[in-house]
Amino acid sequence: MTLLRTAQNPVEENILRHAQALKVDILINPSINPWNAGASLARSSREKPYIQTAPLTSSLTELIALHELGHVACKHPHMREDEEEVLREHEAWEWALANYSHGADEETRAIVG
Repeated sequence: MTLLRTAQNPVEENILRHAQALKVDILINPSINPWNAGASLARSSREKPYIQTAPLTSSLTELIALHELGHVACKHPHMREDEEEVLREHEAWEWALANYSHGADEETRAIVG
């Protein structure tokens, strides 16, 4: 895994801008499936929240990383299997789509639900 510090492409630039505003680290894991990205919220004032994501090279990986940042931005607690999880997932996707650098057209909204 690599800590993203400097953007090498426009997707990384957008993600890094949001991560810096939210004070979140971005860990790039080349062996992770993009759909297995995740967020870890700080459990104490000394911990910094982070997201782990696949390399940020496409619109799909950008949206998934934005979704994970949305969990941090919306201050979601760690996930549980219940109705509230569905609401937290929806809220995080809405945040991702609102911050997507390409704008969220109807086709993009249909892909992410």
